[in-house]
Amino acid sequence: MSGSTGAAARRIPQDRAARAEREPPPPPTRATVLLVAMNGAIALFMTWVAWRLLRSALDASTAPSPWSVLAIIAFWLGTSALLVIYLWLQLGTRLDIDGVSQRTLRGDVAIPWSHVRFVDHGAYGMLLISDGVRQVAISAIVYSNADELYAWVAERLYEAGSPAAGMV
Repeated sequence: MSGSTGAAARRIPQDRAARAEREPPPPPTRATVLLVAMNGAIALFMTWVAWRLLRSALDASTAPSPWSVLAIIAFWLGTSALLVIYLWLQLGTRLDIDGVSQRTLRGDVAIPWSHVRFVDHGAYGMLLISDGVRQVAISAIVYSNADELYAWVAERLYEAGSPAAGMV
């Protein structure tokens, strides 16, 4: 019995400094409030533009074309749907010490850090992580500090021995 207690004591350091050396830092904090506020402002602006266009089309001296009214409504519905999908995808992204996972329209995608083969920087600070088959796109503006996100991902890749360790 004492042997199993000793083994458990060796695995979990009791000293806080030793535990901090062993345990990686938590993932960077997500700026959820800012993300929702920015997308909410965009949605409000698009709603205002659609309302103004519809109002001007309906208040015109001539009858508005049903196609123009339909186009305005379709534009508003489409852009609103894109905003909702973007928020749903980015807020569903999870970073942890084992890997990265993201929900998609086709189901969840999970990539362990050790399987990452390719990392690329996309437009607007997008971090594209791939294992050769699946890909996860992490938007850096979702996080409060993009440089902290890049450093954290680079550290996880290095610790996991990933071939993509130097790509971040």
